[in-house]
Amino acid sequence: MTHAPLAVLVDFDDTAAAQNAAEAVLEQFGDAEWRTLREAFRRRVITLREYQEQAFNSIGASLEEMSQAAPGLVSLRPGLDRLHSFCQAHDIQLAIVTNSLDFYVRAILTASALRDTPVHAVTAIGQPGGLTFQYPHADDSCPDWGWGNCKCQVLEGYRQDGARIIYIGDGRSDLCVARRADYVFARSTLLDHCRELGLPHQGFHDFTDVVDTMERSLDTGWIPPRHGAWRSA
Repeated sequence: MTHAPLAVLVDFDDTAAAQNAAEAVLEQFGDAEWRTLREAFRRRVITLREYQEQAFNSIGASLEEMSQAAPGLVSLRPGLDRLHSFCQAHDIQLAIVTNSLDFYVRAILTASALRDTPVHAVTAIGQPGGLTFQYPHADDSCPDWGWGNCKCQVLEGYRQDGARIIYIGDGRSDLCVARRADYVFARSTLLDHCRELGLPHQGFHDFTDVVDTMERSLDTGWIPPRHGAWRSA
């Protein structure tokens, strides 16, 4: 039997990256204003879009300067290179899906073995203090539009090709897309969410856990059934 293709979609901040990459860049280049904006976002006074746009427009450094520094400020979570190799070897689509800014995401990936990984992110262009932001996957009808890009829209794009979707994430911006994925590898807030809703999932510490699970399943012709019946862990 021919199985449907498989796509693995991975969040970036605190998931593919071991740290919050946006905060690492802002810590290096920003002033105290970004922390005030972060607090307003955490209290849900402003949206992520507002926080991110205002914070990065308060920085005097150029996108090029921040891009050059980013790989030295942020490390990738252990095992991500192994997941990348595994997906290549087994013809599995692997992509980054994030509300982060593309310039530092791509710079960090380019400095690693994942430079060829597709990135679905927010685009920032322009000069310091006058950056403009483009949201190629925005959806004004999305109840979580304030995040910026709609991760569910990205997921559905892969699903249109018939793919089953594995989603890997950690936080609030991953809650909606986790409901639509066929299987979830989760940590932190997202893990609690999956447990509460009974979504098919497994907790993970780093990407070696993810690959170990996928490797163990190869002998059985493993692929997650749509919104499948995997046992939660």
